[in-house]
Amino acid sequence: MNKNYFKWRNVLAIAICLTGITMFSACSDEKDENGTGQTGNGNGNNDGGGGNPGTWIAVANTTFSNFEIHDIAYGGGTFVAGDLNRAAYSSDGISWTAVKVFDVTGEYESEGFISIAYGGGRFVAIDNAGRVAYSTNGAAWTPANGTITAGADIAYGSNRFVACGASLSGDIAYSSNGEVWAESYNNAFSESYPTSNGIAYGAGKFVTVGDRGQMAYSTDGVTWNAVADSKFGQQKINGIDYCNDRFVAFGYASMAYSTDGITWTQVSIPNGSLLDKTDMKGVAYGGGKYVVVANKGKMAESPDCITWTEITETTFGYAEIYDITFGDGKFVAVGFNDTYRGHIAYCTVE
Repeated sequence: MNKNYFKWRNVLAIAICLTGITMFSACSDEKDENGTGQTGNGNGNNDGGGGNPGTWIAVANTTFSNFEIHDIAYGGGTFVAGDLNRAAYSSDGISWTAVKVFDVTGEYESEGFISIAYGGGRFVAIDNAGRVAYSTNGAAWTPANGTITAGADIAYGSNRFVACGASLSGDIAYSSNGEVWAESYNNAFSESYPTSNGIAYGAGKFVTVGDRGQMAYSTDGVTWNAVADSKFGQQKINGIDYCNDRFVAFGYASMAYSTDGITWTQVSIPNGSLLDKTDMKGVAYGGGKYVVVANKGKMAESPDCITWTEITETTFGYAEIYDITFGDGKFVAVGFNDTYRGHIAYCTVE
């Protein structure tokens, strides 16, 4: 999920899923420690078995008030969601408890984070100032020493956390436990456009995405190789997730998928379809379905990332949906709603 296109509007939303649908076709397109699902980046996509998503239901009390929610992760039986000013955790995605992560005051006050990942039995969160904190349960957080410049997104795989940078320096940071970090550099991106917008782990490698259609992959988060053809041309890639058995990368009215992170297949999005002229921001997998979220309150589901079905009732109205994850038998999406308040919605797989 990309953290660079947020509109800072003191609003927040989380959503949970139950469905009304309209069909369209897109013809070809838990980041966990095993790379089989996704947890982190607003992710945590574990296959919940067969079944179909039901109706999306709004959470009554998100605890976020008038703040956006930028990221959500699931791991160890717990959901953790956060924005730039606060965080919350939940065992079921419905009842949430607010928690303070960073004890900071003044001009750069931040009590939350913009990127979360789960792996190795703990959550790791990075805030907008590059501060890092870790937690085994989402409730009690310990700040790591120092700060890192790579704070756009974070993933876990191959026994390490890897964070990519929103800065213009192309920084990458990696850590075995979220406490002690080392920094490297993604020299696979152009020096003119070094910014990474998102990162995911799966199939034995990390893949990061950026501007001008750039992608790079690495087995260790230190040495990076450029992807020859991402299928995005010169377009900005907003983010990337690893869902079920494939990487899924997305941007403005554009999507591509890959089973190995190197060779990519473009998803054809027809003119006038749901995903046409929308900014896609996150994707999750569960219950045999992929679900993608976008701006303008839009969602769609697919069994294969090729044929997509519009989810017409998302509870987000015409507002932003920033991220989505799957856990505890349900999809949970976050963002804000038409009243510019924090919004969470969930959808149980039936």
